[in-house]
Amino acid sequence: MNLYEVMNDKELELLSNAGIKIEENKDYLKEDFKIMEQQIVDYIMSASSKNGDIDKRRNQYESIFKIIDIK
Repeated sequence: MNLYEVMNDKELELLSNAGIKIEENKDYLKEDFKIMEQQIVDYIMSASSKNGDIDKRRNQYESIFKIIDIK
């Protein structure tokens, strides 16, 4: 799946914020998505739980998890 074709600019920016670089003409495989999932989870968990930042980040990335079909 080419993520540039299925994600909007905000979602691509969120991936970049999590340290994930998306190549424009690359078709990503399920294995790639599993790696991305771990990077996103690590990024989400690096936020402060005291002020609710983990929940805010989790909500921000929910649409991305749906696109790459990870639950």
